[in-house]
Amino acid sequence: MLLSAHEIAQGRERTLHNLFTLSATGVRIAQQWTALLAAAGRDSFRHGIPPFPQSGFDLAAAQWPMSWWLDNLARAGQLLDQGLTVCGDAQKALIHSADQQLRIIDSLAISAINRASRSSPWEAEVALQAMKSSLQAAEQAVHEISQAALDTVPS
Repeated sequence: MLLSAHEIAQGRERTLHNLFTLSATGVRIAQQWTALLAAAGRDSFRHGIPPFPQSGFDLAAAQWPMSWWLDNLARAGQLLDQGLTVCGDAQKALIHSADQQLRIIDSLAISAINRASRSSPWEAEVALQAMKSSLQAAEQAVHEISQAALDTVPS
C-alpha cells in the first residue's frame, strides 16, 4: 500500500475542508449578488421612469430629459462595476480552491512516492526521486501561475 490510512484520512479531511470553504464562499458570493441586485431594484424604483410627457402618453425615449439618461448611465456603470467586483471575488475563490486542492493531491502523490522509494531498489529510487522533483517543480509553477492570476483579478 502506497499511502497509510492516516495519510488517506488526512487527505480526505483537507479535501472536505477545501470543499466546505468553497461552498461557504459560494454562499457569500450569492449573498453579495442578492444584495447588489436588491439595491439596484430599490434604486430603479426610486429613480423610475420620468412622468409622462405633456403631449400625451407617447413614451418616446427622445422626450425623456437628458438628466434622466445621464443619471441612469452613472447608476448602470456603478452596478456594472460592483457586479464585476463580485465576479472577481468569485474567480479568486475558485483559483484559490483549485490551488489548494492541487496541493492536497500533490502531497498525497509525494507521500506515495516517498513510501515507494523507501521499499524500492536504488535504480527505482532514482527514478522516483526524479518524478518527485518534477512533481514539485510543476506544483510550484502552477502555484506561481495561480498567484499571478489572483494578482490580476481586481477586487
